[in-house]
Amino acid sequence: MGGFSSMTYYMRNEMVEVLQQDYIKTARSKGLSESAIIFKHSFRNASIPILSIIVPSILGLISSSFIIETFFSVPGTASLLVAAIQRNEVNMLAFQVLFFSSLGFLLQILLDFIYTLVDPRIRLAEANSFIFIRWIHNSIVRNKTKKLWALVNETNAYVLSKDKDQSLIDSIKDNNDLSKHKVVVDKKFGLPTNIEYLILEGRLYKLEKALG
Repeated sequence: MGGFSSMTYYMRNEMVEVLQQDYIKTARSKGLSESAIIFKHSFRNASIPILSIIVPSILGLISSSFIIETFFSVPGTASLLVAAIQRNEVNMLAFQVLFFSSLGFLLQILLDFIYTLVDPRIRLAEANSFIFIRWIHNSIVRNKTKKLWALVNETNAYVLSKDKDQSLIDSIKDNNDLSKHKVVVDKKFGLPTNIEYLILEGRLYKLEKALG
């Protein structure tokens, strides 16, 4: 009850501060109802700091169960942990430590998920982080492509022309995933055995093997 009352008091102070912000005044000037202002704008922004103390509060509540279960002989996970320490049961002790650590880890993951629901700015930041990851991936692909182009010369590469090789181009597009930069060509097209790379529309593809 003490932790709940402190969070209620903390939430009240956050609500008072949020209700004095300029965007709340703008919402009122637009004619929004008080319920819409409180639940759609004020409560969501005021609950962000509260979320940061929920997980420590829950873990503190679990920690306090050690005292209650030990002194009042209440069966539970905490009493099992104390008994494992007293009896020197290493397996049970390791399981209990893993259980409580996993519980805290899962609560933190759940909290991060709730953050994205409450604060749209966090979703935007995550989207930007994914953009950064895609940028790193594209950079790696470009470096691999540069190294691949360095291996190409007149003797091991063949440039496909739409005028002469339209049927070969159609076969490559129909039977291959061009995003993988690797193609398989039917032997009936008679490509020379020394050809290792094909150049199609300015893109380089490695010739894996021939069908047929």
